[in-house]
Amino acid sequence: MKEQIIKALEESKESLYRRLEEEIKKLSDDEINNYLDSILKINQMIEELKL
Repeated sequence: MKEQIIKALEESKESLYRRLEEEIKKLSDDEINNYLDSILKINQMIEELKL
């Protein structure tokens, strides 16, 4: 169960990275920061689940 959640979170993170790479030139600094904050939150969730 934990592994499935971690996998889904990893996929979400990768999707956010791809979207950010595609859109970065069009985004404002605040929008970029929102993407990065989301990625950081996902990383934190993954680390907590791995404990």
